[in-house]
Amino acid sequence: MTVLSKTFPGGRMTFHLDNAKLKRSLKRKERTTLARVGAFARSAIRRSMKKGPKKRSTYKNHLASDAPPRYYTRILKDNIFFVYDDKNGEVTIGPVKKTSQYVIPRKHKTVAALIEKGGTATINATRRSPAVTARYKSHPFVLPAQPIAVKKLKELLRTVPLR
Repeated sequence: MTVLSKTFPGGRMTFHLDNAKLKRSLKRKERTTLARVGAFARSAIRRSMKKGPKKRSTYKNHLASDAPPRYYTRILKDNIFFVYDDKNGEVTIGPVKKTSQYVIPRKHKTVAALIEKGGTATINATRRSPAVTARYKSHPFVLPAQPIAVKKLKELLRTVPLR
């Protein structure tokens, strides 16, 4: 970053920053900071989900409705990613949309949103069983990570150097 200064009669000084270099430096800091926050939040979300017991029938202590979901297969846990959008200068963190056998109401759109917010869904009929409407408790796993990510963002904005 170049700082140009001029001294005028009467003891006045003016400073001018080289705009192109300053913009590049700020963009680099923004990209670095948001990428680090995205990675941190993704890790926090994935860490919040614990593995369920091997035999579901022996699991009598049901989760509270606000506890993060347990997983039996790693499909949801392994498909949580973060993406940095350079055009808008933002990072998006969350599960990838996957197809499923559930008919999900429009307000949820995905199985992950159904798990996060709770609600009802219709499970499609198979050869062996008819269609069933199931009710799900909410088990948020993305929203609890938000305050932690905001705190980390503030910390990184202070500590990441402007190059």
